[in-house]
Amino acid sequence: MKREEEMAKAKLAMERKKFQEKAEAKRAIRIQKEIEKKLKEKREKKAKKNASGSALNSDPEELVEAESEVAEPEKVDESVEAPVVLKRKKPTNYWIWAAPAAVFALLVLVLGYYYLF
Repeated sequence: MKREEEMAKAKLAMERKKFQEKAEAKRAIRIQKEIEKKLKEKREKKAKKNASGSALNSDPEELVEAESEVAEPEKVDESVEAPVVLKRKKPTNYWIWAAPAAVFALLVLVLGYYYLF
C-alpha cells in the first residue's frame, strides 16, 4: 500500500514538474518575443530618426555619432537566462496564394464568359 501511495505521489510530482517546465518554456518564449519586438522598435525609431535627421542636420559630428549608435547592437540583460526552448514551425498562411488564385480564376471565368457571349 505504501509503495503504491509513494508511486502515485511520485507520478503527481512528475506531472507537476512537467507542467511547470512547460509553463516556464512558454514564459521564456513570450519574454524573448517581447525583447525582440522592443529591440526592433528601437532600431526602427533610430533609423527613422537618423533618416529624417540626416536631411535636416549638416553637422558631420552628429552624423558620425548617429551612425556609431546604429552600428552598435543593443545589449540584452544576460543575467536572465531562458531555458532551452523548442522552436515551432510557423503555420503556413494559405491566404497568400489562395486569394490571388481565386481572383485569377474569377478573372478567367469572366473573360471566358465575355468571349463566348
